[in-house]
Amino acid sequence: IVKSPGSVRVVVFNSMGQSQYEWESPGQSGLNQSIHDLTFLSAGMYFITVQTSGAKQTTKFLRQ
Repeated sequence: IVKSPGSVRVVVFNSMGQSQYEWESPGQSGLNQSIHDLTFLSAGMYFITVQTSGAKQTTKFLRQ
């Protein structure tokens, strides 16, 4: 959820901190949703960072 219009950036890092996927798009105020095909990633632990002009959040996920 974005408070004000601006860029939204998604970056996926592997467990070594190397960027594996990047995506950037304009965001609108309110709820923004997108679907990303990450099936090319090998099995393992990854971290996804979503950054907007007002916030940055990182979450880990496991690709099996």
